[in-house]
Amino acid sequence: MRGGVRVVALRGPEVVMRAYAITRPGRDVWPPLALVLGLLAG
Repeated sequence: MRGGVRVVALRGPEVVMRAYAITRPGRDVWPPLALVLGLLAG
C-alpha cells in the first residue's frame, strides 16, 4: 500500500455489476460460448 492511500469498506448501497452478451442467432448453444454465458448468468 502506498502512503496516503487507504482501503475502506463500502457502505450501502450494494454494489451490482451487469454484463451483457450479444450473440448471433443459434450460436449460444456452442459449448464454449454456452459455458461463458452460463458463468455470467450465475
